[in-house]
Amino acid sequence: MLTGIAKAYSSRHLALVDVGGTYIPICKEAEIDATKYVDSSSKKMVKVDHASWTGTYAEDKPLPPTVFDSSVEGKRQAVMDAVLDYVGKHFDGARSGAGVFSKGGKITVVISAEKVNLKNFWSGSWVSTWVLEGGNLTGTSKVRAHYFEEGNVQLQTSKTYGPIPISSSDDAGVGKAVGEEISKAEQELHMSLGAMYVNMSEETLKSMRRVMPVTRSKMEWNLAAHKMVKQLHTK
Repeated sequence: MLTGIAKAYSSRHLALVDVGGTYIPICKEAEIDATKYVDSSSKKMVKVDHASWTGTYAEDKPLPPTVFDSSVEGKRQAVMDAVLDYVGKHFDGARSGAGVFSKGGKITVVISAEKVNLKNFWSGSWVSTWVLEGGNLTGTSKVRAHYFEEGNVQLQTSKTYGPIPISSSDDAGVGKAVGEEISKAEQELHMSLGAMYVNMSEETLKSMRRVMPVTRSKMEWNLAAHKMVKQLHTK
């Protein structure tokens, strides 16, 4: 039962599995069966323990021949190289991983990153799914942040992208273009979130509360005065 719940959670949130220091995202595109997944970078099968989010390579078992679409394998590999380069540069310091899969001429990119700091009571994750089909790139990013010191504050947001036209005469060019478009789009989302937080105190929070209390008088912060009022009421 626990394994089933953990598997459902991992698939929904594109959780990362640690395979000897390499992280691969758990997603339906990578699933061979309930406990076996494919590492699209090494093209190896991984046995996954969903309860501990760890995995081991199944060196003795070859991948099923239908895991990747051979007609777009060169393009898939070029996209894989570009995406891994992007993830390595922009998610440095976090647990991160990516997978690129192909089926029926369609290429799907899955990106997952997370950072947890329990000592300082916060965590965050960034997951994206991109699809290249028919010369157009579409995608979705989901961002979550959680701060829980003496409270419970969460941010959850998502954004969809595209369609973005991708045109190139060779596989390497397609991979480069896909990597650049993903980087550009996700950087814009990152910057917009940063700008939102900078302006939050002057715009969002200011519109949520009154500048003055209902009494239209400022709060008296003199402790002695409050003690005197309290003593007068008790007499």
